Amino acid sequence: MSAHAAHTSPVPEGCPAPIVLTKAGRFLSFPVGCGETLHRLDIDCDGKPYTELLVPDGESLYRAAVLLPDECRTLALHGAFSPAFAAGIGFCAGLDAPAAGLPLAHYAPPQGWCNDPNGLICEKGQYLFYYQYNPCGTKWNNMSWGAASTKDFLHWETQPAVLLPDARGSVFSGCGIRNEHALLGLPADALLYFYTAAGQAYECADKTALWSAGKPFTQNWAYSLDGGRTIVRPEHNELIGDLGCGARDPKVFWYAPKGYYCMVLFLDGNRFELRHSADLLHWEKTQELELPGSWECPDLFPLPAPDGGEKWVFWSADGYYYLGDFDGEYYHTDCVRHLAYRTALPYAAQTWSGTVPRVLSIPWMRTKNPGRSFTGLYGVPREFSLVQASAGLTLCQRPAAEFAAALHAEASLASGEAWHTESEQAIFLHTATRDAVPVKWTLYGSCYAYDPRSGVFSGEGAQFYLAPALTDFTLIFDRGILELTAAHDTLFAAVETDCYTLSGDVCVEGDTAHTRLCTPSL
Repeated sequence: MSAHAAHTSPVPEGCPAPIVLTKAGRFLSFPVGCGETLHRLDIDCDGKPYTELLVPDGESLYRAAVLLPDECRTLALHGAFSPAFAAGIGFCAGLDAPAAGLPLAHYAPPQGWCNDPNGLICEKGQYLFYYQYNPCGTKWNNMSWGAASTKDFLHWETQPAVLLPDARGSVFSGCGIRNEHALLGLPADALLYFYTAAGQAYECADKTALWSAGKPFTQNWAYSLDGGRTIVRPEHNELIGDLGCGARDPKVFWYAPKGYYCMVLFLDGNRFELRHSADLLHWEKTQELELPGSWECPDLFPLPAPDGGEKWVFWSADGYYYLGDFDGEYYHTDCVRHLAYRTALPYAAQTWSGTVPRVLSIPWMRTKNPGRSFTGLYGVPREFSLVQASAGLTLCQRPAAEFAAALHAEASLASGEAWHTESEQAIFLHTATRDAVPVKWTLYGSCYAYDPRSGVFSGEGAQFYLAPALTDFTLIFDRGILELTAAHDTLFAAVETDCYTLSGDVCVEGDTAHTRLCTPSL
């Protein structure tokens, strides 16, 4: 299966001779173990370094599939491979079968680790979705961009990972836009991506540093000419060099009143900066600001206010957000910090480009998924709006209309009535009560309750403060996760569950409670 050749990757002398293969499939396939020790895998294509990955040892958990360049003919694989790993290397035509236990109404990658949503673009009726992804293990590592697309946020098509680590480092978070102003020497229908190249300092089992050890964090760009399925990194694609603070997570958007693009960038601590550019190449810094309690994965977008005006929302990873005004250069806020989430599971939400005037957002859900070959999943995409509440302007987070339209009404339940299914079904429940009364939900054997006096929602190991005297609740119950909104979608929470079998009885109990039950049209 293999022959030996001289090293072409920048690996230390003394490493075992590489395995050399003639390409025999679109994907390089190899086993991913469940052990703790990481082994380095350097992949060269036709004598040039292609990517570098850290692969866990131990009993095989699943098979990774790494997409190879179309033009590649010969591969050289460098690393200290065990005989079992070397014997398991091969080629395949497509991605491995999805992991067992994947959610039915939420997106999760077929296997591996996922985190921050990235590069979200609405293009020709498709919602393009990228995300931080480790194709080689169920823990954070090898940060790449996984890829998927959907039309209704319920039926998803997973594509191969589009950006893998290279000599500049891991591919950290970023954003995407359509090249509507035909900049960068590319056509107007090109898709543009902005991301952080994150130099690494990790070591593998043989104590050798990675290609990018000691490289700084820089802000870079890439493009696609085929609707986002293939993303190309130009040779000279650095936009903003080392700022000396691990700056990351660029979010780029068009600001029409000034006729240029703006970028919001995380620096460190609670510090961010704003820049703008007329050509997407040269970025002028206009403001550095500090927002207490906020850090990484920033977003900045306008929402109509109920009084007919407009407020700009400055968003950060934990769901803390500020309301204020933005003139294309400076962001001014009243410094009141708002919290979009009642629980810590949602994180690093990002909004899609290309949906104006709608603002659609999707968060990463930090689920552990114990015993599974995937870690993490994504919340149901939600449309943001501002409503007037007793405490002032408040963010409303309603499930996206496309998702709601893909639901099928199953039952209307009075208090104590049960709905039963033998086939596995995720469920969407809307429960309303005439008065603020205790409510109990039994969902396929998992029990949850709301106490209107304390305002606490609890059940199955979860307990958190929601608000007192509530009379409306919307629940989305799926494998491994429960999403909950209340008070007309102005209160939002999500918790991980250990329920992976979605069949049996569903019942809601509460004086005057009435529930509408829907299931996804899968």
